[in-house]
Parts: sequence; structure tokens; C-alpha cells
Amino acid sequence: MTRHSAVPPPVTAVLDASSRWLPARMGGVEQMLREQVVGHGEALAGDAASTLEAGGKRLRPMLVLLCAGEAAGEEAVRAATAMRMPSPANARAIARPMPRPPPVIRAVLATDDTD
Repeated sequence: MTRHSAVPPPVTAVLDASSRWLPARMGGVEQMLREQVVGHGEALAGDAASTLEAGGKRLRPMLVLLCAGEAAGEEAVRAATAMRMPSPANARAIARPMPRPPPVIRAVLATDDTD
């Protein structure tokens, strides 16, 4: 039976081949991500937890696991969870944007050529 899909055949082939092992590895990634968001302050933990609950931060880990392959062990899960999470520096940058540079003013002096 032929499946019709909007996903290109090479992508479908990769997903089919990884369906046996990838969901369990993504479960490990999910657990590690949830562990990583605690212990960095209440505001950061809340923002990071919201990102995870919304389904964010999953594509890069999945690509890392797919590239590592089925034979990769726990180190692939650790590598998949090594990513940028929201940081306090980012929150401060949003709260206090950089000041704009002062405007450049040019003056043109008129000359009197009536001599």
C-alpha cells in the first residue's frame, strides 16, 4: 500500500527507520530538559517551563538524535539537550533596550560670493 504524504520520501524514510528507537530517546530528552529548567531562579524556571509546555525546544534535539543514530547511547541524549534556554541576560535586554545613538546634525554655512 502506498501512502500519500506531503513529506518528501527521503524524510519519510528517515522517520520510518527511526520510529523503533527515536520516541524512547526523545522521552529521555524530555526528562533532561525538564530537569535543566529548575535551580536557575523562579523567573527563568517559569519561562523555560512555559517554553517546554508549549512544545518548544524539540526540533534540534530530534535532529541531533537522528544524526547520532540508533547505536548512539546516553551521550547522544545529553548532546541533544545541550541548547540555549532563556537566560536572565535576554530578559534584561528586553526589559531595558539599548539606547539609540544621538542624531547626527550637519550644519551648512552659507558663503557670501558677492565680492
